[in-house]
Amino acid sequence: MNDLKITFYGHALFLIESGKGVKIGTDPYDEQVKTPLPELSADIATSSRSHFDHAYFSLFKNSPKIVNSPGKITIFDSF
Repeated sequence: MNDLKITFYGHALFLIESGKGVKIGTDPYDEQVKTPLPELSADIATSSRSHFDHAYFSLFKNSPKIVNSPGKITIFDSF
C-alpha cells in the first residue's frame, strides 16, 4: 500500500511524503513569519507566490527541484 503522509508546519508550509519516500514541501517561510522554522528536506519544493512567507527555499536542508510557475511537469515517473 502506498500511504501518503501530510504534515502541517504552520503558516502555509506542508510537507507531503509519498509511500515511496518522495517529499514535497509547499510554501516555505522564513523567520519573519514568527513561527519556528523546522529542519526539513524535500525532493520537490513549491511556492504559491514569490514572497518571503511562501518562497524561502533555503529552509530545506538539501537542494530540492523548485516548482514555482504554473504548468504540468514530470519530475518522477512514480510518486
